[in-house]
Amino acid sequence: MTTINKKSGILSWTEENILRAPMEKGVFVLRTSPTLDSVKSINASENLKNDLMTAMQDISITHDVVFFDWYTTMSFEDAEILAEFWREKYNS
Repeated sequence: MTTINKKSGILSWTEENILRAPMEKGVFVLRTSPTLDSVKSINASENLKNDLMTAMQDISITHDVVFFDWYTTMSFEDAEILAEFWREKYNS
């Protein structure tokens, strides 16, 4: 399994929190509430901050997103593996 280097914990979906995300490879999770069963989307990312900012601007993706969390990995390949594992686990 891939190694998670850093994680954010579940954060409110605000520009301020997104701007605090690292410009690193990893996975981000978009949620409708802070519970495990609220996962809307799980995404691998080359640059967490940039991809989260892009997601925030796309209302079709995020119109009901209220929370998010991020996890850094050693490589984009690790992020893809982790994202796919979580998608299968949480059916997202």
